[in-house]
Amino acid sequence: MRLNNAALLLLLQSSSPPRVFSSTLRRPFLSHFRFSFSSSAAVMPGSEPSSEIQWPAKTVRDTYFDFFKGKGHKFWPSSPVVPHNDPTLLFANAGT
Repeated sequence: MRLNNAALLLLLQSSSPPRVFSSTLRRPFLSHFRFSFSSSAAVMPGSEPSSEIQWPAKTVRDTYFDFFKGKGHKFWPSSPVVPHNDPTLLFANAGT
């Protein structure tokens, strides 16, 4: 896009200061977070480093379900997306 002299003059006479975009003015993404990429297991703050927290998959799953049950949600067992023995269904049913 080429500006003619009149448009250029209007831009130069603008009352607002020019906008400056500099990488030094921007904060890098996630700069306020501290990350640790060690292979050691997580340790509770204030505990001894030798006491590691053990969270096997079953414990994580049970804790997740117990949280929502405690909030009044009903547990609904898993079921297939496509009903069994329904040859007429040509798509995955998302409700009743």
